[in-house]
This record gives sequence, C-alpha cells and structure tokens, in this order.
Amino acid sequence: MRHYRPTLAVLLTLLAGVSACSTPLFGGETLVRFRNVSPLELSDFTYQSGGEAIFFPVIRAGVVTEYVEIDQSYRYGFVEFHVDSVRFVLQPIDYVGETLLGGGEFTFRVDVDTASAFGVSLLLED
Repeated sequence: MRHYRPTLAVLLTLLAGVSACSTPLFGGETLVRFRNVSPLELSDFTYQSGGEAIFFPVIRAGVVTEYVEIDQSYRYGFVEFHVDSVRFVLQPIDYVGETLLGGGEFTFRVDVDTASAFGVSLLLED
C-alpha cells in the first residue's frame, strides 16, 4: 500500500495545479471577444479563422463583446462588417505555418481607418 501513496499525492498535486490555471491545459475551450477601439459603430460583424464563422449584429464604438466559444482560431482571421453603408473586409491569404490559439480567453482589437486604403486592423491583445 505504501507504493500507492506517493502516486496519489502526485496525482492530487497535478489536479490542484490544473484547477488553479486560468488557461485550460491540453487544449480546452477557445473563447474570443472583440474590442471596437474605433469611434464608429460596426454592424453585421463577421469573424472567421479556420473554423465556423461567428456573427455580431452590432459592436458599438468603445464596446467589448461577450466571449464566444469558437471551434478554432488563429491570431488573425477574416473580418467583415459595415459602417453606415460602407463594407469593410480583412481577408487573410492563408494560414500556412500558423498555429491555432488553443484553449483560453482571447481578445481581438478591431480598428477602422476610413482614410486608409486598408481600412481595417485586427490585433490579438496580449
């Protein structure tokens, strides 16, 4: 019986460590949200990054959305929305060489520059 006590103690220590982590180990849920840092209201907002698309009817200026579970995501992705009647799109070319984010909570900062030829920036916050 003495042989099992160290094994049980190690197992309990590992379980305590896993439950104390804020980011799930071994994968876990990938939760994303979006922070609109622009002074503009974004309507019909769609985000897709290697999996199913997620949609928000409106993201008001300065607002952070709720977290949404997504099957997978990279550090960037396809973004489409409208400001008034103008359509903005950020279209990645591919995800070759990229690594999936994995489990955890991630916030993307969305900005709009109506004077720029590119117009949209999407940045994963640290």
